[in-house]
Amino acid sequence: MPEITLLSLIFAVYGLGAGFVLWSAYHPMPAGETSRAAFRPGYFILPLTVFLLSVAITAWFYPKLPAELAFSFKPDASTMTHFSRGLAPVLMLLPQLVLALPLAIITWGITRIDLTSKDKTNLRTMLERTLLLIGNMVALPQLIVCFALADIFSYNAYGRHLMPLWLFGAIILVTGAFFLGSLFYGAMIHRPPPESGGLKN
Repeated sequence: MPEITLLSLIFAVYGLGAGFVLWSAYHPMPAGETSRAAFRPGYFILPLTVFLLSVAITAWFYPKLPAELAFSFKPDASTMTHFSRGLAPVLMLLPQLVLALPLAIITWGITRIDLTSKDKTNLRTMLERTLLLIGNMVALPQLIVCFALADIFSYNAYGRHLMPLWLFGAIILVTGAFFLGSLFYGAMIHRPPPESGGLKN
C-alpha cells in the first residue's frame, strides 16, 4: 500500500539520519593543527535529508492531487477546509526553509570562529558536538511538517491517512528527546582523554 511505503520511508530517513548524527558525535574527527572546527556533513545532514525527502514527496504526489485539497476535518471525518493544489509545494517546503536556513547559517558561522583556548583539542571536540546538536535539532519540527503535509497528500490522492498526527508527533517527541539528549551529553560531558606527555621526575 502506498501509504505504508511512505510512512516507512519517513521513519527510515529519520532513523538513519539520526543514527549517522549520533555516530558522528561519538566519533570525532582526528585532531589537527587548525584552530577552527572543520565543517562536517553531519552538522546539517538530518535537516537536509528531511528537506530532500519533502521535495520528493511533493513531486510524487503533485500530479495525483485534485485541484482543491481537503486538510481539516470534523470529528465525523467530513471535510471542513480546503486549499488550492498550487499551495501544496509552498506549504510543504517554505516552513522547512524558514526553520532550517537560520540554523544552517549559524552553524556555518560558528565553524569560522578561531579557537583561542590553549586546550584546542578538547574545545574543538566539544564545539563539533555542539554544532551537531544545533544544526540537527530543527529536523524534528521539519519532520512533523513533512508528515502533516504527506498525510494530507495521501488522503487527497488515495483517500487514506498515514497515521494519526498526534501519534506521529508523540513518537518524534519521545525519540527526539533521546536523540537531542544524547547529543547534549556528548557535547557537555564526554571529553576525549588528555594527550599523554609521559611522566616527569
